[in-house]
Amino acid sequence: MIKVFPRFDEDLLVRLFHKGVKAQWSTADVDWNDPIQFSPSQSLALARMLTPVYLGEQSAMIGASVVLPQMANAGETSAQLYLSSFLMDEYAKCCAIITDCAKGIV
Repeated sequence: MIKVFPRFDEDLLVRLFHKGVKAQWSTADVDWNDPIQFSPSQSLALARMLTPVYLGEQSAMIGASVVLPQMANAGETSAQLYLSSFLMDEYAKCCAIITDCAKGIV
């Protein structure tokens, strides 16, 4: 059941959500004007290391997005709020930073 005016109890998930909001950052906060110079072999090694990390972040995003509708149906509004912030961290930020980093090494 979806609640029109959900009640956000001060539970653990709501506290975690507020902690996450206070600690938000984005790829715009990173100074990309000072590139690190990699040798071709270092670039390849870093790309090989980042690929499974990127896929892991993407998998976490897909898994969390599958659970969100189930939480909505169960009326777990505070869990939805927390999981939505998790999605922001996992996919939007982590994948964005890996993508921006990869532009400098490929």
